[in-house]
Amino acid sequence: VKRFTLVPDESKGTKQPAYFRAGQYLSVKADVGGVRITRPYSISSSPAESLKGFVQITVKRQEKGFVTDFIFDHWNVGIAVETSGPEGQFYYERLRDSKQIAGIAGGSGITPFVSMARQFAKEGFPVAFTLFYGCNCRSDILFKDEFDALEQSSGGRFKAVYVLCKEKDACAEEGFVTAELIKKHVDPHDCSFFICGPQAMYEFVAKEIAQFNLPQKQVRREVFGEIKNV
Repeated sequence: VKRFTLVPDESKGTKQPAYFRAGQYLSVKADVGGVRITRPYSISSSPAESLKGFVQITVKRQEKGFVTDFIFDHWNVGIAVETSGPEGQFYYERLRDSKQIAGIAGGSGITPFVSMARQFAKEGFPVAFTLFYGCNCRSDILFKDEFDALEQSSGGRFKAVYVLCKEKDACAEEGFVTAELIKKHVDPHDCSFFICGPQAMYEFVAKEIAQFNLPQKQVRREVFGEIKNV
């Protein structure tokens, strides 16, 4: 996993990164092997940091990843890259969403939640935020130190629930993000759910969330990464 910091290329006319909503993404554009491609990557920095002149994306190298291989092999300090402006509807909207958020992340699908957590922290946590973060092993947990620090400083307004499916660890729940586990930590009927992760996680979590019979407006999903077996 690598974090890339993108700053304005004033020689190309970019004076300032666009302000965005925490949870949105950038579409990276590149020519890879003679093919013009675009891929979305969630912004992991907070909107406030764009006012300081930079945005960050956090990229996990995928096995046989067509674009991630290119990024890891060719993106060095000083290289010029092309992206879209901020895009997507995966963000908190106080006129629509509950004052209690339940985020469900899988693997590198954690990145939009990092941006949300940082922005909520800057605003003094105007919403209560419980983050369920599913990984294979403890070593796969990204941003753990930052989440743990936020939990300590939030006055109970932020909680990270780590869930490991391939090993046991005192820091985490064991297994998967099930309906039972969700009910253990939040009242699902008083939450807005935000879900971001790999395809397999979506398919599993969709069945668990369905048990709550929630209105559609309470559940938002971000399509993350390439769909396997299209």
